[in-house]
Formats: sequence, C-alpha cells, structure tokens
Amino acid sequence: MQGLAVAGTSSKSNFLLAHGALGAYERDELVISATLTARPVQVALASVGTFSVGAAPLAKASQQAPT
Repeated sequence: MQGLAVAGTSSKSNFLLAHGALGAYERDELVISATLTARPVQVALASVGTFSVGAAPLAKASQQAPT
C-alpha cells in the first residue's frame, strides 16, 4: 500500500488544508490548475453542437422515409 498509514491520515489532511499545501500538491503532483479546471458551459455547448450535427442526417432521413 502506498501513501500514509490510516492512523495518520486525519492529522495530515488537516495540516494540508490549514496551510494551503493541498493546493500546492494539486498543482505540482496532480497538475491541476485554474487553467485546466472544468468549464461546464463550454462542455455543454460542445455537447449540444455535436449532438445536433450527428442528429441532423437522422432527422432528414426520417422525414424522407416512405410511410
């Protein structure tokens, strides 16, 4: 098992939160920064655009299908 022992995790996490070290850990070890955070609106708009492009041929084909 890698990392801290279970007994020491609570005190270590409190220390990291209290001294801002958690942010440094996120930035240095996990490469998480403000520029790489999620952008929900951008993702939603990209999803709508992709769905629309993919659904357009299906909608056109269903209108032209004989009944």
